[in-house]
Amino acid sequence: MRLLIDLGCGLLLLSCTERLIFSSPMRGIKGGRLTTTIPSPLTAEEVAEVAQAAQQDPALRVVVALSGIHALAAHQIRTLLLDQVDLAGCRLELESLNRPLDEYTAEAITNYLDYRRSRWPNSTNPTC
Repeated sequence: MRLLIDLGCGLLLLSCTERLIFSSPMRGIKGGRLTTTIPSPLTAEEVAEVAQAAQQDPALRVVVALSGIHALAAHQIRTLLLDQVDLAGCRLELESLNRPLDEYTAEAITNYLDYRRSRWPNSTNPTC
């Protein structure tokens, strides 16, 4: 370790006496670019498949409403709490967002809560 320090000090002293300036070894290297992709729209068949599946699964209907209508990302949907949904006031209060809750999404959430109450009647279910 002492040898490395001595070499470093010697190099620095040599560069000062010879008036040499060391340049950055990274100066010619360019950083990589992130490639951004624009989501492609769903085809009519894909929309029909999602709509049909959402009619049969109440949880999927809520996910479709939150992602399709309110443009929430997957992590926002996963972390959404029932306290952030005001069904009586028709508001969705999420992080820094406070937006009106449309009729379709409110109905989807209400139907899911009804389904949850009937599916698991002995668990702690919120009353709305």
